[in-house]
Amino acid sequence: MKKLLLSSFLLTVSFIAFSQMVITPSSGCAGSTFNITITGLNVFTASSACGTVATGGLTTAGNIVLSASLTASGNNAASGTLTIPSGFTAGSYGFKVTAGCNNVITTCSNCFTVLTSPAQPGTITGTAMACSGTSQTYSVTAVAGATSYTWTLPNGWSGTSSSNSINTTTGSNGGTISVTANNTCGSSPPRTLTVTMGAVPAQPGTITGNASVCISTNQTYSVTAVPGATSYTWTLPNGWTGTSTINSITATTGANSGTVSVTANNSCGSSTPRTLAVTTTTVPAQPGTISGTATVCSGASQTYSVTAVAGAASYTWTLPNGWTGTSSSNSITATAGGGSGTVSVTANNTCGSSTPRNLAVTLATTPAQPGNISGNVLVCSGASRTYLVTSVVGATSYTWTLPNGWTGTSSTNSITTTVGTNSGTISVTADNACGSSTPKTLAVTVDILPSAVTVSPGGAISICTGTSQTLTCMQPTPPRINGN
Repeated sequence: MKKLLLSSFLLTVSFIAFSQMVITPSSGCAGSTFNITITGLNVFTASSACGTVATGGLTTAGNIVLSASLTASGNNAASGTLTIPSGFTAGSYGFKVTAGCNNVITTCSNCFTVLTSPAQPGTITGTAMACSGTSQTYSVTAVAGATSYTWTLPNGWSGTSSSNSINTTTGSNGGTISVTANNTCGSSPPRTLTVTMGAVPAQPGTITGNASVCISTNQTYSVTAVPGATSYTWTLPNGWTGTSTINSITATTGANSGTVSVTANNSCGSSTPRTLAVTTTTVPAQPGTISGTATVCSGASQTYSVTAVAGAASYTWTLPNGWTGTSSSNSITATAGGGSGTVSVTANNTCGSSTPRNLAVTLATTPAQPGNISGNVLVCSGASRTYLVTSVVGATSYTWTLPNGWTGTSSTNSITTTVGTNSGTISVTADNACGSSTPKTLAVTVDILPSAVTVSPGGAISICTGTSQTLTCMQPTPPRINGN
């Protein structure tokens, strides 16, 4: 400081010099003590006559916030120690030195940085279940102030990095992945991630669902959840549709049979597939012709049947009103009831029922009694005579009965007979499958030829010429002639 006499009064001036002050080192860690050297102090500071006294330290807004222990030296320099306490706020600071005979102040701005060790890294990103021999990447968000990172891997894993991410090749062991953020002040607390070693999932259990299905229906298939599986892959027969990544799938069936298959998956791979053979089924074809009589008698038992239809699991029979009988097979025994109608049958399976096959049936009855028998009622023995009745509706045959000793046969509505010696009754019934009618009868009488005249006396008689002899004749009853 110099004193100048100006205009008869004394003015005292303090010099604050701004120079290219350099502090070495220019940074330091909180919680440490280290040596510093300061160069580039103002020239007025350099004076051996002024001693080695120097003061100074870190500044904020020009005010010293942390003092250093300094000693001035020649060549515009000073040296000493700086102790930065733990917890001191990190950041950029100025520096201020006062030294020399005239207490010259030298300052610099933003010329010293207080450092601290980095904060603990954030959560480690990467899979927590790894497969042996696979490549895995782990990382953390960059930590402010960190200049490097130290990664530690489970035993048997390989990989190195000094950045905030690492590419590794997994071994056979699980363990802990650890990372610290580092700088010259030290290392952060470690951040860790526990990893376990995964394995390919086991083969799924039995697939649950229908093995015989109908075309264009919705079917659900499932397996019990497999431990360690994160997804499932389903494969369906050609033409089927449906997708799923869980342990069940709903599929719409197509026309083709085939195999439903599923694997359990995770990052380590896919299991052995589990399969289920499935067969597609269609509605059965229409049954063939119904076998059985089309004309039946009321109360009669009749059996009807069709040839077995491929793919049919059962059959449904429908009978005319009043008929009875049940069956789920390809034949039925029914008792004819109150009327004619239709016998119908369908072939069925889980997919539905076929077009019905029908047979019209007519309910028949015993024929009515025939009308009067036409023919002679007074006949001669040995004569040939014909008898007949008018045809009876529904009759399929006739049964004739003749007097004892007469001959002749017929199953039609007329008969030609040879008359015997006995009178009696001619009888006829009209017949069909349901039975025989009430008989119609005709009483007939057989006439006998006249006997010889009886002469009395009988035997051989000798009569002499010219004589007379009396003879007595007995005439029989005159014969009855009928058409002769």
